[in-house]
Amino acid sequence: MHYYFACSPKRARIYSSTVHAAANIQRWVREAGHTLEFYIMPIADLGEARNFAATQFHLSQADVMIGLDNGVTVERDAFERMLVIDADYVAARIPKRLTSLDAFADAVRSGMSDEEAARLVATGEAKARVGRVVDTDRVSAGFFLLRRKVLQSIVGARTAADRVVEAPRTNVRTYGFYDHIVDGDGRRLSEDHSFCKRVVDQGHSIKEYAGPGIAHVSEFTFAS
Repeated sequence: MHYYFACSPKRARIYSSTVHAAANIQRWVREAGHTLEFYIMPIADLGEARNFAATQFHLSQADVMIGLDNGVTVERDAFERMLVIDADYVAARIPKRLTSLDAFADAVRSGMSDEEAARLVATGEAKARVGRVVDTDRVSAGFFLLRRKVLQSIVGARTAADRVVEAPRTNVRTYGFYDHIVDGDGRRLSEDHSFCKRVVDQGHSIKEYAGPGIAHVSEFTFAS
């Protein structure tokens, strides 16, 4: 199996935890006897970075694309669980901090520090979802596995525009796999959901992995 591995910075810096995760993923793939190409996208805008990465993957000879966003980390068990899921597109649900101030206040009143209470509120929802793999028609993905045949069918159906995009130091031709789509109610879909609509419209399956083993680093660290 030949993998194409792309990391999208999104910000001016890459978190050290994400660098560590990227190094681990490369090692895990090679230990399993597979080959891998690794790229860091030189584009700050997430949609354009993903368009560039997906286009290069589409034009490559790789079988599966691994996508990793800055701030996301992955444990080996989670990576291996996702590898064996039978789907054209498998994405991990990224843990989000719950916004229940009541839950936070109750935790502090019980004697927890502010940091401990924030961690409890951040991970409570994720713990309830541990181990779930669900069919879905849209997912916001900070870590995903994608088969090249999905992009081939989208290009064949001409549902992703082919255009030249200005990137740092060069102009590159990309397909608009993640370009925004407006739905029937006039709502502008996010980059991820626009891509999912293209995937589903071509008859491909999407599965969402809800943990454990996925973490998200920002002002707080969220983990499943």
